Amino acid sequence: MDQRKIGIFIATCRKEKGLTQEQLGELLGVTNKSISKWETGKSLPDPSLYKPLCDILEINLIELFDGERIAEDKVVEKADQVIVGLVEDSHKYHTVHLIAKICSYLFTIFGIALIFLPSLISISQAGMLISISIGLFLLLSSISIKFYFWGKSHDKKIQYEGIGFCSGLTLLLVALKLTGNIDWSWLWVLSPIWGCACLLVLIIVILFLAVYFKGKKDQRQKKDEK
Repeated sequence: MDQRKIGIFIATCRKEKGLTQEQLGELLGVTNKSISKWETGKSLPDPSLYKPLCDILEINLIELFDGERIAEDKVVEKADQVIVGLVEDSHKYHTVHLIAKICSYLFTIFGIALIFLPSLISISQAGMLISISIGLFLLLSSISIKFYFWGKSHDKKIQYEGIGFCSGLTLLLVALKLTGNIDWSWLWVLSPIWGCACLLVLIIVILFLAVYFKGKKDQRQKKDEK
């Protein structure tokens, strides 16, 4: 299915009926934001809304899934094409979902293993920091994958409002330090904070220099043109 084509078709039919996004949303019991997401091709309506939506717009399901009006003598032919397309899309989604699920489990297992690896074997502080950092990154990636597919299946957009990677790593290192699992100096424990701060400063300096030299180059070009 072409979600963008379906979205444009929904918008066209809605306008033909003289309905605003808010009015259509009220009739279907959803928000105007949901209608906007459908019409821009970002998502599809919940399956429970297919029939009510078609009734309101006075179209059939085949026309909805095909994204255009269909002549009566072409309905059967289009129905076959739409069904085949739906089966293929479903197969692709389940395949991708299965691969992502396996990756999520593997990320969780290896993430936990890498976080606790320094307490099991003797390695350098730099090695411990790298091991714990990669472990936390894998755990956060696993959580992100699960949230992404949960949002897709429930037609919701997950807005991350938790702590960032550097903050999470710092809290983890502080907890390991206080519980005696690592014997680092506080300089190493707090390294994610000052490391990120140094990186941010470096990026700002690079951007400033890039803008500065670009401005100089533009000035030279203007002088040459004169």
